[in-house]
Amino acid sequence: MKKLIVLWVTALTVLSCTSTSEYELQVVTIANGYSLTIPEFLNPMPRLNREASLQYQNAFKEFYVIVIDESKMRLKNEFERNGIIDKLPDNLDEYTKLCLPSVQQSLKNYKKLSTIDTTINDMHAKLISFTGTIENIDIYYTIGYYESKDIYYQTLVWTTAQRKEEYKEQMNAILYTLTEVNK
Repeated sequence: MKKLIVLWVTALTVLSCTSTSEYELQVVTIANGYSLTIPEFLNPMPRLNREASLQYQNAFKEFYVIVIDESKMRLKNEFERNGIIDKLPDNLDEYTKLCLPSVQQSLKNYKKLSTIDTTINDMHAKLISFTGTIENIDIYYTIGYYESKDIYYQTLVWTTAQRKEEYKEQMNAILYTLTEVNK
């Protein structure tokens, strides 16, 4: 009987040590567009942002991811239609300057932590991390802005400031996985 108990405890210990479901990854592919690798604990949530083509969350873990993709041609047409073609972004820096203020304005206590200019999967990218407060909740964000030949992308990942250290590594890793597919 003692051997059976020892064997059972050993089996449980081995299983618990190899269980990494919290950190397993899933690749989400948006048809004829892009893919993004995110933690498997996230689930689709279509009401995070009406403009996002990818929206995942885990409310219990307070972890959220969205991607907004904008065709450069569609963006140009909208700017022309609104008579502001002179404000159309020519490059990623201008696109970032166009988009980031709307995020900043939605926050109280906005504080930029870092900015990285890099190349990710053959796309020019700008990665920005910052904190801010929405409805008295302190939030930690990482945002990736990307430019491909025909499309601008925004990947927004956020959690509560309390969980920043718990998820920071995973959040940053997500930003490096955006990949165009079928282009």
